[in-house]
Amino acid sequence: MSKISLYDLLSQAQGKEKVNMQQLYGDVLVRKSIQKRIPLSVQFELLPLCNFSCKFCYVRMTAQEVEQSGNHIMRFADWKEQIDGARSLGASSMTFTGGECTIHPDFIDIYEYAYNCGMQVCMISNGSNITEEMLDLFRRCPPSKIFITLYGMSEKAYADTCGNGAAFEKVIQNIQTLKALGIHLILNYTAGKENFADMEAVLAFGREQKMEVIPTNALIHKDKCTADTLQNELVDYYDYLKLEHQHLSILRGKSFEAFEESYFSSFFEPIPAEEGGLQCNAGRCTYTVNWLGKMKPCANFDFPQYDPRKIGFESAWKKIVEWADSVPLLEECESCIFQPKCRRCAAMHYGDMGEFNRVSPRFCFKKLFPQQAETMLAKYEQLKAEGKIESLNRWNNGGEEQTDPIGRCP
Repeated sequence: MSKISLYDLLSQAQGKEKVNMQQLYGDVLVRKSIQKRIPLSVQFELLPLCNFSCKFCYVRMTAQEVEQSGNHIMRFADWKEQIDGARSLGASSMTFTGGECTIHPDFIDIYEYAYNCGMQVCMISNGSNITEEMLDLFRRCPPSKIFITLYGMSEKAYADTCGNGAAFEKVIQNIQTLKALGIHLILNYTAGKENFADMEAVLAFGREQKMEVIPTNALIHKDKCTADTLQNELVDYYDYLKLEHQHLSILRGKSFEAFEESYFSSFFEPIPAEEGGLQCNAGRCTYTVNWLGKMKPCANFDFPQYDPRKIGFESAWKKIVEWADSVPLLEECESCIFQPKCRRCAAMHYGDMGEFNRVSPRFCFKKLFPQQAETMLAKYEQLKAEGKIESLNRWNNGGEEQTDPIGRCP
C-alpha cells in the first residue's frame, strides 16, 4: 500500500465545503495500521445468546444449543486475557457484541476493564437490556459510540421479526435515555420481509432524532441464515434502494428525482487494488474473537480460527494476516466502473457463491440493473475516448448523490 499522510488527505479534501477532521485522522490511523499490519481495533463476540430470535440471524444460539455443544460462555477472567492480548498487539479500540452483549453476566466488569485500560469502547446492541447499573457505567466510563439495531417502529414489527414485540417501547425509551446522556448513538436497521414496511419510519425517526442510520439489506448467507432463509426474507432490491435514496435526498436537500438521476449516471475510472488479499480492514488492521475465544478475520468469516491462548496472540494474529493477504481478489470488480456502488466484501460473495473470486449477483450493480449499466458503460466509453473521465478517490466517491454500497455490512 502506498504511503499517505494527513497532509495528503487534507490536500485531497480541498474544495469540499465540509471536512470531517475526526474521520481524516481516523483514515490516517487506519492506513498506517494496514501498512504495518497492526490490529487497531478488535471485536469481541461475548456470547451467542440473545433475548431476541430474529429470523435472519446467523449467530444466535439457544442456551440448550450452547449446552449441547459441550462449550461454555467465557467469563471475565477469559475476556480480560483477550483484552490484554489485543493491547499487546497494539489495539486501541474494542467493540463488544454478541448475541446480545448486555446479557453477558460479566458485561459491566468486562466493559469497565477495557475502558480502564485506555481503550475506546464501542458496543453493538439491540438496546432492550440497558439497565440502571449500565447507565451508571456509561456515565463514569462513556462509550465511544453505541450501535443500536432498530428492527422497526412498532410492536408488530418486533414481534414478527424478533419474536419480542414488548421490547419495542423499551428500546425507544433506552435510545432517548442514552441520547440525553450525550452518548454517540448510531442506529442500525436490517431489512427483512417482516419489518420492511417499517423501513421508511425507521429512517424518519433517525432524521427526527438527528442520529445516523445505517440501513442494510445484506443478510449474510452462513450458518443459521440458510439459502431458504434468504429466499423467505430478502426484500426486492430496488424497493429497498428507493427508500434509502429518499432518505439520503432529504438529508442532502435534493429532490428524489435528481438523486436517482445522478445515481444512475455517475461513474469514475476504477482504481485497481494496490496489493492482493482482502481489501477491507479484516486481517489487516482488525480481527474478531468469537465466544469461544478463537481469533478470526471478521464476524462474517468463520475461518480460519486460531486460539491465541494456545499459540500466543502474536502468532495467531500473524496467521490471520497471512491468510487475509492470500485471499484472491474479485477480479471482475477490479476494472469495473461501478466499484463505489457495489459491496466488494469477500465474505458476502463467498457466503453466496461458496468460493472466492466469484461475484454474487446480490451485490453487483451490473447484474441488479443491467439496462442502466449498459447505458452508463456506453457513456463511459465515449467520455474515455474524449479524455474526460475523472479518477475515483476518497473524496469524490461516486459524486455527492452516491448512495451507500449495495449490501453494506450490517
